Amino acid sequence: MKAKLVDEHNAKVEYPLPDKKEVTIGSGQTDDIVIKQHSVAPKHAKITYFKGQYAIWNLSDLGTYVNGTDIRSTDLNMLENDDKIRFGSYCQMKFILEK
Repeated sequence: MKAKLVDEHNAKVEYPLPDKKEVTIGSGQTDDIVIKQHSVAPKHAKITYFKGQYAIWNLSDLGTYVNGTDIRSTDLNMLENDDKIRFGSYCQMKFILEK
């Protein structure tokens, strides 16, 4: 199952998730998905794929939010199609599962 992140402010900007079990998202050069925005830290979050499901973890003090909920204090955050993910205070993405 393929997935991608779509920029909510510019739908033409898409970030396909690499075919890996763990994908890092952040502003750092070594991140799998590099997002150059001021509210995104290096190694800001990670998305994992396991047994047909995607999950997201916050790795940054700037915070990661799924559908408006701060996930900094939770361990397991499953993602579903059309979930809205915000990295920090501004960077808003939509999680899309491709069939």
